[in-house]
Amino acid sequence: MIEIEQAVIGALIISPNEQHYIDKLNIDYFTTESNKSIFREIKKLRESNLPIDLITIYSVCKTFGKDIMAMTSKISSVANLDYHLALLTQAKLKTDLSKLINTAAMSIDYTDTFALREKMILELEKMINIAPSKSLKIIDAVTKTMHEISEHQNSPKGETIGISTGLSTLNEITGGWKPSLVVLAARPGIGKSSLALQFGKTAAMQGKPTMIISIEMTQNEVAGRYISSISQVPLSAITKASLSERQWTEIHSAKLDLPLFVDDDENINLSTLKVKLREYKRLYNIELFIIDYLQLVENLNKFSTNDSISEVTVALKKLSKELSVPIIALSQLSRDLEKEKREPRLSDLRGSGSIEQDANMVIFLYPQTDVQEPVVQCDIIVAKNRGGKIGSIRTEFFKNTQQFREI
Repeated sequence: MIEIEQAVIGALIISPNEQHYIDKLNIDYFTTESNKSIFREIKKLRESNLPIDLITIYSVCKTFGKDIMAMTSKISSVANLDYHLALLTQAKLKTDLSKLINTAAMSIDYTDTFALREKMILELEKMINIAPSKSLKIIDAVTKTMHEISEHQNSPKGETIGISTGLSTLNEITGGWKPSLVVLAARPGIGKSSLALQFGKTAAMQGKPTMIISIEMTQNEVAGRYISSISQVPLSAITKASLSERQWTEIHSAKLDLPLFVDDDENINLSTLKVKLREYKRLYNIELFIIDYLQLVENLNKFSTNDSISEVTVALKKLSKELSVPIIALSQLSRDLEKEKREPRLSDLRGSGSIEQDANMVIFLYPQTDVQEPVVQCDIIVAKNRGGKIGSIRTEFFKNTQQFREI
C-alpha cells in the first residue's frame, strides 16, 4: 500500500488538473511518516492557494527530498489516479472498520448497549461520508434563500410554507411545520395526544410520511383514535367493539391507508430514541416526527429529572437539524396551572426550563370549558415562536371523533 500512497502523492504534485482531489484526503489516508509529512505540506499549500509543484514541495520538505524525487520520477501518467485513490480509500476504510470493531468488542461489557450502538452507527455514517461538506459560501446560501422566498411569494395565496397544520389560523401564525423542535404542552386529559394525532394525520394526508413515537399509548389505542378521526365513527363505538353495519361501512369506505407510522415501544430511552429517528428517516423518509411524550423518555445517564429532560430536548433539537425534519414533542405542564386556574406560561413547562430554551416553538392547549363535556372549547396558544408570530386560536374539541375544529 506504501507504493499506492506514493503514486497518489506523486500524481498530485505533477498534475495541477488533479489537485482538487487534495480536498478529499487527509493525512490519515497515509501510513508512513514521510508520506504523512509530505501530504501535510501539500495540504497547507492548497489551503493557502499557493502553487503545488515539485519545486515548492521540495522547498518545504527538504528532509524528505529523496522520497519526493522518487515519487515524481515514477509517474509517467496520471491515468490511473482514480483507481489508486479508490485503493487508498478502501485501505483507510478497512483500517477504520478494524478500529471500530475492536472498540466495540472492548466496550460491549462495560457500556450501555444502546448508546454503543448509536455511537457505532454515527461512526459508520462518518466512514460512508469520508469527505462530508456542511459549509456553504454565504452568497450561495443567500441565493438559495431568496429563491425559496420567491417561490413561496409566487405560490397561490394562502399556501403554507411548511407542512400544513390543518388549522388555517395556526398556519398563518406558524407558517406550517418546518425543520425545528416544536413542544406541544398541556395538563393530562386535555387532548394533546389527540391534537398531535390530528397534526400527524393532516401531514400524512398531504403525502408527508409521519412517524408517531407513542410511549404512552399502544398502537391499538392510537389506531382506534385514528380510525375515529378519519371515518367520523364515534371512538366509544370503536373501543367498545359495538359497531353498527353503517359504521362498519363508514370505516371501510374511509381513506385509512396513509403514510402514517406508529412505534409504541414503552421502554424507550434517549439512546434508542436517537437511533430510531435516524433509522426511520432512512427507511421511510419521514418528514414529521411526533413524540408522545417528553417526560417518558428515559435517560440512563442522568439521575436528575431536570438534567434528563434537558438532554432529551437538546438531542431532539440537534436531530431536527440533522435530519431536516420538524419534531413535535409533547410535554406535561405543572400542576400549579390547575391550582391557580389561569392560562399556561412558559415557566409551567414541567421538568426543566431547558424545554422553553431549546424549543423553537412552544404551543399550549388550554381548555376554556368543562373538560368532562363531549365538546370542549380549547385555546391553542402559540406562546413562543422563534422568528415568527405568537397568538391563540379558539377551537372546539369533539372528543367522540377526536377532532379539533376552529370556531
